[in-house]
Amino acid sequence: MDIDARLSIITSSGGPTAFDLTREEVQSFLQIIERSLHVKRHYDLFQLVQGQVQDFIPHRILISAWGDFGSADIEVDVISAIPGVRTNRLSTCDVRRLLFALYFRWLEGGRRPLLLLNTIGELVAESNCRCSVHMALRGMGAGLVHGNHNARDGADSLYVALNVGPISKRGMSIERFLFLTNLIVSQLDTAFRKVTALKRHIQDGPRPAPRRGGLSLREEEIIDWVASGRSNAEISGILTISAFTVKNHVRQIMKKLGAANRTEAVALFRREVRDPRKRGRGEGAALPDGHS
Repeated sequence: MDIDARLSIITSSGGPTAFDLTREEVQSFLQIIERSLHVKRHYDLFQLVQGQVQDFIPHRILISAWGDFGSADIEVDVISAIPGVRTNRLSTCDVRRLLFALYFRWLEGGRRPLLLLNTIGELVAESNCRCSVHMALRGMGAGLVHGNHNARDGADSLYVALNVGPISKRGMSIERFLFLTNLIVSQLDTAFRKVTALKRHIQDGPRPAPRRGGLSLREEEIIDWVASGRSNAEISGILTISAFTVKNHVRQIMKKLGAANRTEAVALFRREVRDPRKRGRGEGAALPDGHS
């Protein structure tokens, strides 16, 4: 198959957003596809991102976030050639605040590519974090936010590319850049899914205190509503999430607390987590009617 045939296949989607790729772009894109298929290690991701991806999305920092954004339970990975800008520097960093803000902007935009022009500094300024990652973020001038939605489980993967200068090549129209972005982010998502999350080692200070009982913010919120006697359907309406999601959260809460049912989970949360002074004394609190 020659290059002209490949170009025809890649651009055969039609519609007002279809563009012809130059021969150089076709070659770079095919190399990205090939490299993404062979990614096995985090270093392979680094080489991919620092290689042909730069031909389409020039950037200095790429942040990937994935997981359950609804429950604030996400993993974050940082890829950059800038010294000190590494995933293992995130143990005491609040970059998740920035990622959630960008995620909801992306969501409100219909999960379409979102361009950030001269707004990075303003967004980062909301944090007082002085870690090496945030110091680098403050020097970025433009960015791109995009991701992929998994219709099977409802999960989203978010990718944030940041650059000191323009995030697209000079002379390229925004429409063309966003079209190319869809192609590249799809390949990045394929590659990132092949590598397990890196552990966040302590680098910039003491490890922050764990959440109570190991529960996430969303799980604490849900167990509080369970303790007040609300059903899954009622909690679903209050938090504007599906009843199925609430049910899964409740199951995870019971697993973390070692509870056999909702009533026992509430008791353990109140006694063992909220009031540790009562541990081992057999003191419990009055419980609402629960649902086993």
